[in-house]
Amino acid sequence: MLVLQSHRSENLPEWIQRCMESVREWAELVGAEYYCAGDREVLSLLPVEFVRKLERRWPMLVDLGRLLLVKRALEAGEKRVVWLDADVLVFDPKAMRLPVGIKNGYAFGREDWIEKSCKVRRGVHNALCVFEQGNPFLDYYIHACERIVEQHEGQHLAPQLLGPKFLKMQYNLLHFELCESVAMLSPVVVQDMLEGEGRLWEKQKVQAEFGAVNLCGSLVDDASGLAAVRCLLGQ
Repeated sequence: MLVLQSHRSENLPEWIQRCMESVREWAELVGAEYYCAGDREVLSLLPVEFVRKLERRWPMLVDLGRLLLVKRALEAGEKRVVWLDADVLVFDPKAMRLPVGIKNGYAFGREDWIEKSCKVRRGVHNALCVFEQGNPFLDYYIHACERIVEQHEGQHLAPQLLGPKFLKMQYNLLHFELCESVAMLSPVVVQDMLEGEGRLWEKQKVQAEFGAVNLCGSLVDDASGLAAVRCLLGQ
């Protein structure tokens, strides 16, 4: 098994460094190889027109970039490739478990997005992606990302269009396998956890058993990210 990540190599916030260290340590614990691709490497895999049209919208560029990194690894002979976003913290390695066998050879993260009202919105996230040799979805997903960007402009290229929004639509039709081991923490859950109130954080924990969290780096500042990492690690 190969565990993949990507992030710039310079000026990393401390909390992102610690998140990535936790993933490397988890990979070593489970006997997996680990590889982190830099920005230039990801960009080199992307179609020129795709990059031009999305300009600096890095999250959308990486939505396709991760798939191309996975495809390259599978073509090189890897049997199973796991992608984890750079803002994923493995805080309980024993609870960070992936299915031994995955029906049809692909899976994504289950998202339980908790709002301030305690309402839970269920969806799919790609902070965790698992692909195995011979899966039928990866090539289709790559094609879909390229086609969506080709066909849409401006506001129609909304954030998360190539990730959670696309995957939720696919899940509603296909009901592919979802993994619960990486929870998606909304900013209000992070704030609740840091303030020690616990209502929203406890709500999150009863949704599923997870050993890692995605801290949504695009929605939290570095100070909150670092405080959340320290809190989850009991420091």
